[in-house]
Amino acid sequence: MWSVFRRNPLAALLAIGLHAILMGFLLFGVQWPSSPVTPLELAAPQPPIIQAQVVDAGRVDAEVNRLREAETRKKTEAEAKKRHEEEALADLQHKQETERKRLRDIQEQTKQRQEDENRRRTEERHRQEDEKSRTEQIRHERDEMEHQRKVEEKRLADTENKRKVEEDARKKAEDARRRAEVDKKKAEEDTRKKVEEARHKIETDKKRAEEDARKKVEEVKHKIDADKKRAEEDRKKADADAKKKSEIAAKQKA
Repeated sequence: MWSVFRRNPLAALLAIGLHAILMGFLLFGVQWPSSPVTPLELAAPQPPIIQAQVVDAGRVDAEVNRLREAETRKKTEAEAKKRHEEEALADLQHKQETERKRLRDIQEQTKQRQEDENRRRTEERHRQEDEKSRTEQIRHERDEMEHQRKVEEKRLADTENKRKVEEDARKKAEDARRRAEVDKKKAEEDTRKKVEEARHKIETDKKRAEEDARKKVEEVKHKIDADKKRAEEDRKKADADAKKKSEIAAKQKA
């Protein structure tokens, strides 16, 4: 009872007042004072007057129990209804919270999609700027390559012209060198022939001189040998004469 009073004091007070009024009607007869009657009230049909009657305590207790049971049933129904309403409210709150969460998720997703879209647009803008910059860079590099190609073509042409000039000069120098080489070889050949002729003459003269010297040496040697032989013969003859004279002298001495 106190828990009901604490939860809903107004309903408990109303129930207690209603019980008190019903008990008063049951225990005592109430006669209301009459008020001035208007013509309309005289014309209107009068409801039957109910006079209070005294009843016994058993009936009162039974009625009170019935009312109490009815009140308890109402309270139970009210509590069940309240629980149902609280459950419905909780379910509604849960649904609302779920819906709010879904809306938040949608907002987050929308925000994320918007951020992604903004980021994509920014990246696309940057990509286009990079593409434009890269295109400009490619065009600049192409122009630079074209300029370099023309410079290289001019350099190659100049190099080719220079090579042709150098080739002509080299050919002329080669022809001059070849002619000089031929002239040099010819001069060397003439010089060699002259040297060879001179050397041959020298060798011939040398051989002739050597032959003459040899002959003179042979003649001198032959003369020396002849002189030696003649001297030996003269010595032998002298010895023989000396021996013969000695023998003659010895014979004369004997």
